[in-house]
Amino acid sequence: MSTTDPDAPRPQGAWHDSPTISKSQHPGVRILPVERAVAWIRAWAELNWPITWETAYATRDKLGWTPAPDDGRFFTTELSTNGQEDGSISQFEGEASGVNIPLSSVIPEGQEHDRTTPTTWEAYNAYVVAVSRIYGQGKNERDVTAPFKLIGRSLMVQR
Repeated sequence: MSTTDPDAPRPQGAWHDSPTISKSQHPGVRILPVERAVAWIRAWAELNWPITWETAYATRDKLGWTPAPDDGRFFTTELSTNGQEDGSISQFEGEASGVNIPLSSVIPEGQEHDRTTPTTWEAYNAYVVAVSRIYGQGKNERDVTAPFKLIGRSLMVQR
């Protein structure tokens, strides 16, 4: 199922069209392809919020993420380069209230301003375009009414 208009111009790049995570251009950096990012985002954004912890954990598991052994709110995605948890389910007053998921791995020290920067910004812009086509224009991180926020390398879905 396509999540975007098939006639709309699509950004090009290894991170965009690849069915797998782009690793070849920048060793040590993993960038989630746009279609996969949209699938992750939709899995969370299209739940009937507020959700139960059971639904949150079932969604995490359906996406193939590995929960931390000591706290299921934290999990490892396929973007983790070192096996450390890279995503989390947030809580407010004891209830599941949102999710913080990475869209790329952490850029290794020393590569922050190398060729990885233009590639990650290109991917970021494509994520914004794809998600905006589905949900409308996003807001900045201070706008608490936005359905999603892109902050740094992560996307936060809020309802």
